[in-house]
Amino acid sequence: GDFVEKCILSALKNDDPVYVVGVAFYAGRKRISDIARYLQRVAPWLTRKQAEDRVRWCVSHFSSAVFLSMKAEIKRVRENKP
Repeated sequence: GDFVEKCILSALKNDDPVYVVGVAFYAGRKRISDIARYLQRVAPWLTRKQAEDRVRWCVSHFSSAVFLSMKAEIKRVRENKP
């Protein structure tokens, strides 16, 4: 758990909207539609589909950023070991 948290925080700042959506989706177990409804309250000009598309993009970006951060951290640890 500590490794994953370290990688998440090294990939994204905790005030980044991608971080907020990713944590809500993965840790908070919120559905895309629930997060999208919240997003529509913050940005009422978005349609339901636009809000859901943005949430999906954030979840995808979150996953990719964390994956790349984990990959780099594993490589760094392997290179530092004899």
